[in-house]
Amino acid sequence: MDHPYHLQEDTENDDMPKVAAGRRRTLFTGLLIGFLMTLMSGTVYAFGAFQTDLKKTLDLNQHKVGMLGIATNLGLYLLKPLSGLYYDTNGPRPTAFFGALFGGLGFIGAGMLCSISKHSDFTFVLALFAFTSLGLGSGLGYVTSLSTNAKNFDAKDRGKVVGMMASGFGLSATIVSVVYVQGLHSVAGDKKLPMMFFLLGAAFIIVDVLGALQVKKVAPPVVLATTLGDTENDSARLLLQEDWCQHPVGLIVAIVNLFRDARYWVIYLTFAVGTGCGLYLINNVGSMNQSLQGKEDSHRVQLLVVTLALCNCAGRVLVGWLSDATSLRRCYYLPICIAIMSATTFVSSTFTDSSLLFFTVSLVGVAYGGVWATAPTILSEIYGMTNFGKIFGITATAPALSSALFNSIAGVMYEHHSDGHDCYGTKCFGGSLVFSGAMCAGASVVSFILFRRQGVTVSPIVQPVTPSPVVAE
Repeated sequence: MDHPYHLQEDTENDDMPKVAAGRRRTLFTGLLIGFLMTLMSGTVYAFGAFQTDLKKTLDLNQHKVGMLGIATNLGLYLLKPLSGLYYDTNGPRPTAFFGALFGGLGFIGAGMLCSISKHSDFTFVLALFAFTSLGLGSGLGYVTSLSTNAKNFDAKDRGKVVGMMASGFGLSATIVSVVYVQGLHSVAGDKKLPMMFFLLGAAFIIVDVLGALQVKKVAPPVVLATTLGDTENDSARLLLQEDWCQHPVGLIVAIVNLFRDARYWVIYLTFAVGTGCGLYLINNVGSMNQSLQGKEDSHRVQLLVVTLALCNCAGRVLVGWLSDATSLRRCYYLPICIAIMSATTFVSSTFTDSSLLFFTVSLVGVAYGGVWATAPTILSEIYGMTNFGKIFGITATAPALSSALFNSIAGVMYEHHSDGHDCYGTKCFGGSLVFSGAMCAGASVVSFILFRRQGVTVSPIVQPVTPSPVVAE
């Protein structure tokens, strides 16, 4: 098991500049490779780019293709608490290695299944395992890169660091989609789908193994104790202890106390609403365009998807940077981002021109990215970084649950107004957009009131330590 940090004792004063330079080099190497790890983890967001080809290649109906998407989300989101627990217990190196194993085998397995000529129900079962595996590998890689880099850098830079890590996840779908649609078709033709899976599997293994070797915990210059509101709160004090994750009974007690903390549930549900609204738009923007335009337009849809992905990436970087650079309390950026989502979806429910959807995807994309950049940072300031992997892992189940709710409601409303197959006009998604706007408005108000009353503060108590760029494995 990784030791938390390697600290050099009795370091001579003459060696301090060399130690500091080595520490900076290790920090920024880990930051760069961590970004590449999140870039690979985000490839699961490109599912929509090859969904139609996957359906045709594996001879699946729409329901079964949807189940493959659910399997991916199962591995990525619902299993993330296990990823976080494993990371906090064993450290970044074994977590990244297992990420390489599950992610690489998942993509390569999917490529092999797409390469065979005959398919059966057993092939579909294997595909479910493959997509669950690549989702799990993505979650392990993301937890490793985000948690390690957030711990390594000072709290005043945490927003920028989290934003950078999250931006790789958001940018990945754009890169994969462009390479798949524009690049591989001329090279591989009808074999472009299995080739894409093989290439992604190889890249996943290389990047995550590199991360296992280079993304390390580095002792910070100071150790900051962070709290929210009442510093004597029992659950917060227990969660800030370093050893509760090492004992099963302590783990259960701490999780129970976390769930008894009303502040956590406000953040969890606010995060769920924000990510649910964003994923609802990501999953339905193509159908929205068809409903308003009155016909299929793959070129317009591709432009909408790329615009949304780029704005999502930009939002993660921008909001992360703003939360560090401005005097506005970092915690307020979460309700602000969700308020932007609320206003945008309310306005978009009245659109009759499909070209106005570029306005929708731009603002919701930036706000959605801001939610992903802000929520992990707020959690770290409330409960500290010692057990961040587990706490964020539990919180990361929210998108899977909320997106299922938002998309189910959108599907029911769409079918209610359809002719049995297609639906055209504002009525198709107007109701679900109003529902999304109302949910975001409520979440924004409640979270703003919470942060206004209690606020997030950083304790001035610090314990200086001598930093070292080397981690004892």
